Amino acid sequence: MGDGKENRESSKGKAEKMIYIGLVDDECEHLMKMRTFLLQYEEEHNTKFSIQEFHNGLNFVEDYKGDLDIVFLDIEMPQMDGMTAARKIREKDSKLGIIFVTNMAQYAINGYEVNAVDFNNKFIM
Repeated sequence: MGDGKENRESSKGKAEKMIYIGLVDDECEHLMKMRTFLLQYEEEHNTKFSIQEFHNGLNFVEDYKGDLDIVFLDIEMPQMDGMTAARKIREKDSKLGIIFVTNMAQYAINGYEVNAVDFNNKFIM
């Protein structure tokens, strides 16, 4: 995405791209699970992540500065649901990768409206 992003030198001297990730969920348990999976992936694949957490869609839309590569976005949240948040973010950032994470599989088809990259079921996580 550009501004503020940096490459880091690995132990082999090769630059690694930092991947900027947003996690948006109103349930702390799911935020913790997603963070744990990402940290495990980071370690196993020698990848570098910078992870930001948001506790609802409204918080995400208001605080988003266009500095993420990908966001894992819950659909069912208070104040502003994930689909509404995704629509508003698309007005600002057409390149952000959106992955919906929800237990509401019936909403997966709506992800095409905002060019979502993928849909993950919370129960699998």
